Amino acid sequence: MQLPVANTYDYISVSGYGWSGSSAVVDILHEFKSCFLPGTEFRVIKDPYGIDDLFHAVVVKGGGDIAIKDFLSYMKFLDQPRRKISMGLSYCKHFNGSFWPATEKFISSLVSFEYEEDWWMFDFKMGWAKSIFKRIVNKIFRILHSDFRMSQKAYYTNVDEQKFYELARQYIDDMFTPLISSDEKHVILDQAVSLFNYDVQLNYFRDAKLIVVDRDPRDNYADLIGTNYSLGREFAKNRSVDKYIKMYQDTRSGQNELKNDPRVLFLRFEDIVFHYEETLKLIADFVGLDMSDHVHKREFFNPDISIKNVGMWKNILSKSEVDAITSELSDFLYIR
Repeated sequence: MQLPVANTYDYISVSGYGWSGSSAVVDILHEFKSCFLPGTEFRVIKDPYGIDDLFHAVVVKGGGDIAIKDFLSYMKFLDQPRRKISMGLSYCKHFNGSFWPATEKFISSLVSFEYEEDWWMFDFKMGWAKSIFKRIVNKIFRILHSDFRMSQKAYYTNVDEQKFYELARQYIDDMFTPLISSDEKHVILDQAVSLFNYDVQLNYFRDAKLIVVDRDPRDNYADLIGTNYSLGREFAKNRSVDKYIKMYQDTRSGQNELKNDPRVLFLRFEDIVFHYEETLKLIADFVGLDMSDHVHKREFFNPDISIKNVGMWKNILSKSEVDAITSELSDFLYIR
């Protein structure tokens, strides 16, 4: 595959609040020939044990050994193929083999040296049975007056904030550069950045913007009930509208900051459906897309089909649920 000249593509992260409609923007961008999509959510940064957790361990707390091990374990999970008998997110397939070598290179650049260490925190991480076994083995060798001790390989790292950002940017570039063709200028990443720490997490990219999509809370709640997954399971089982309202308020508390950030485009799902052409232009202008590249228009997102997802609450929610959401979340309702 033909490689681009360095720094000729940027990153566009598309995020939502969970069932808030962000996949509509991902689908629209998929229709442009100048956009590259890896075909899976990009979980490397914001997930537990991801880059952001590693940053806090290495830079903020000043120690990274256990965080590096957790990071490598989670990246291995992301990389391994998803099969009936094994878990994973198949990054090995989606990144055509470039993900794990880039990960190893990143850790190698972050680590100053490796050493052997025996620490009680290792006992905590390995669990009760293994730690007891290690203690017994070490006691036997002490009785035998041997210097042998069961220990683990440890990583020493000491980088400042700016250096970490530089290494993280190179890491992400190393993943994608082998995949990008010469006419692809934008890497579209689904759910790559947390909306609660986006201002830090955008720094892990060389050149990045963020598109955020939100949705009427009544439809958002109705969709969560229908999924019966994650928090939706609680809402579906107990119809916990009070908990939903609390969650919605908490997760949207920083929206004004998002809307005022020039790196962020804030959209409503309903506008994508009802004002498709105008919203399409907003997206294109924000990303820097040439409309002549929109070669698969309406093939992945068709507003005439997605309109069924607007107002679905009318057939799902009870009157008491609608009244509660309307009363407590009136500022977030979509009024056409």
